[in-house]
Amino acid sequence: MSSDFQPPPESLSILVSVGGVVTAIIAIAIFNVWSKQLSQTSIAKPGISTSETASRQSVQPKEPQSSLSLAKEAERVASLDAKFVVLPGQTTPKNQLTVTIIPYVAPGVGKLTSEETTTAHQAWSYFQRNWNDEAGLVNSVDGFASVSMWDQTAAIATLVTAKELNIAPAAEFEAKMSKILKTLASMPLYKDELPNKVYNAKTLVPVNYD
Repeated sequence: MSSDFQPPPESLSILVSVGGVVTAIIAIAIFNVWSKQLSQTSIAKPGISTSETASRQSVQPKEPQSSLSLAKEAERVASLDAKFVVLPGQTTPKNQLTVTIIPYVAPGVGKLTSEETTTAHQAWSYFQRNWNDEAGLVNSVDGFASVSMWDQTAAIATLVTAKELNIAPAAEFEAKMSKILKTLASMPLYKDELPNKVYNAKTLVPVNYD
């Protein structure tokens, strides 16, 4: 700013301030008039006077009547929903609730031939000959008291098959299968986690192939 700048006269400053205040008041008054006109235009439709609009507003249904109509409509919709949701059911026949046990017969397999019967009896005689009653295990090799879980699984399958083929009597099957299951439930485990690879079929002691 230069040193020779002179401020405007005091009278001119007062006149500018007063003029700004008057202009603001006029603008506010104009906005208020416009606002009232707009609100009246939104309420009263063309061709209908303000008095008619007020009389129509007084005829509008009261709040309790409006709530009652809404309740009736809700009840009607609920009844329709109930009709569509509830579907007729069908009772399960009693014959479908009964479990019928049918002996399994492989497709194309009938009675055993004479050769198959001879083979089955030979397998059963091997089982009986190598059965260790105290331990409930069957030797994996004829006359050699060693067994793995693989061999014992085959022995269980042999016992079940012999019963199904009516080679092993039911009483013998029950006694031997009970012994096998008790042995499997109580046999010593490697690191108390898994079965050992080989066991002594007579003493149930974990061993190696030597």
